[in-house]
Amino acid sequence: AWPDPDACAPPLRIGLIDTGVDPSHPALYGRGLIRETVRGPGLQASSTAHGTALVTLLLGDGQRPGLLPAGDVV
Repeated sequence: AWPDPDACAPPLRIGLIDTGVDPSHPALYGRGLIRETVRGPGLQASSTAHGTALVTLLLGDGQRPGLLPAGDVV
């Protein structure tokens, strides 16, 4: 059972430090998402699978509600 998502009043900004996030994922279309790359020069980007999964848990994926559906991830 998820906690009440209305308990955190919008606008709520969620800071996430993880792997990249795939903004083209259907669950993230039109959602508040700001991405910044902080890896050093010459380093290869990691997979976006983990970061995308975390963001969909937070915001929801269209089939299941997220923990903070009104949030923006920065």
